[in-house]
Amino acid sequence: MSDKQKNTVTVDDVEYDVDKMDYTEQYLVMQIRDVRDQISKLNLRLGQLQASQTTFMKTLVEALKKEAA
Repeated sequence: MSDKQKNTVTVDDVEYDVDKMDYTEQYLVMQIRDVRDQISKLNLRLGQLQASQTTFMKTLVEALKKEAA
């Protein structure tokens, strides 16, 4: 068995060998993979920012409560 990973993409339940595609098709696959990676990273970052916002709001509420007391 080869250590080389298969370079395939599945479209409409059909698996295609990217290495056998023409340049334009390979370019589109590369773009789709890159966009998916960016979306994944942005979703991770969004989760981090939402958690930070929640923490800041809780801290602010606690500070205001202490000040009011």
